[in-house]
Amino acid sequence: GVRYVVTQENKIPYGYHTIYKKDDTILAENENVLPMAYLSMNTMERESFDKETFPDTLKTLMEYTIVEDVPSKNTENEGKVTEELPADEMEDRDSSEKESTVSKTAGEQDERMKDRSEKNLSAASGDGYDWKITDSGQILLKLKEKPDTITFEETEDGVMINAEEECACSYYLEGDLSGKIGVMCFDVESRNGDRVTITVNESRNRLSAKNATYPNENERFTYFLDETMENVININYSKGKYVIRNLTFDVLPAPDRERAGITEVNYRQTEGKEILHCEAVSDEDCCFVTSIPYQNGMRITVDGKTVGTKIVNTAFVGTWIEKGTHDVSIYFDPPGKRAGMLLSVIAFLVILLSDIGTIRKGKRV
Repeated sequence: GVRYVVTQENKIPYGYHTIYKKDDTILAENENVLPMAYLSMNTMERESFDKETFPDTLKTLMEYTIVEDVPSKNTENEGKVTEELPADEMEDRDSSEKESTVSKTAGEQDERMKDRSEKNLSAASGDGYDWKITDSGQILLKLKEKPDTITFEETEDGVMINAEEECACSYYLEGDLSGKIGVMCFDVESRNGDRVTITVNESRNRLSAKNATYPNENERFTYFLDETMENVININYSKGKYVIRNLTFDVLPAPDRERAGITEVNYRQTEGKEILHCEAVSDEDCCFVTSIPYQNGMRITVDGKTVGTKIVNTAFVGTWIEKGTHDVSIYFDPPGKRAGMLLSVIAFLVILLSDIGTIRKGKRV
């Protein structure tokens, strides 16, 4: 993940805190991000992950590494580096082989998804002041203070907000988020097409105006809440008339590396074309995971031997390795680089020969 960000004080992403400030610019750090490279013992196949919906996907990413496929066990190759197999062989593997890996089976994953969906808290705005959980009637956000320049009117499917100017309201969060993360989402519709901005405890979401040069169409706002907010939620509403509807609130466990089955690697100095070099030590077969975006032209070597690169966590480069101590390196050769260099040489020779021909022709004249 991204450990450090440079931003403005009012735009600090969730999970980051300021470690340096100069004028209006700050350097923020998130100490909970995953390292650039690590070993993962818990994996889930992409096919099962794609069945999940937000925010369930967040919990899954905190506990599992998402892989495109899972290698089968082969006792004859014990101690050897896992090799990439052709796609048709991967597709022909039956479910019994997959059950022998560290990954959860699709059936177990589907059952877990079902359990979590039953506990999902679907909420709709209540009387316009206190937001209540629909199923139980329990108050989610209880109004603490609001100015006279904003009014709330309950509609059939949400709450109409009419703010004469930009203003702020404060609420009490009914519930304890100790060691947890709350994910609050709702839809926003601007009645006159103007821009809508709602900031929750300095976390801002914005729906651009319909006549904006590049409208973002961001009609679903998402906010993360945690115990550091001390159960007081400050919400800033932009001037205008708009509707909030389809409010949902989910509680997820805080990230835990031990629960996610993560083992850090020992980094080594890179040389030549290496973009990453490390030592990986594991007591069991696992997935080598990085936060380096997957690109064509990437190559991974394990103990000096090239192995198949894999897409992990839907967008990053990784591979499978077997238990033991391994020396792992990642290289990147831009696709088409050699072809481009060859074409450049050919073009240079053509121009050179053309100039020589012109010179000789001029001498004959």
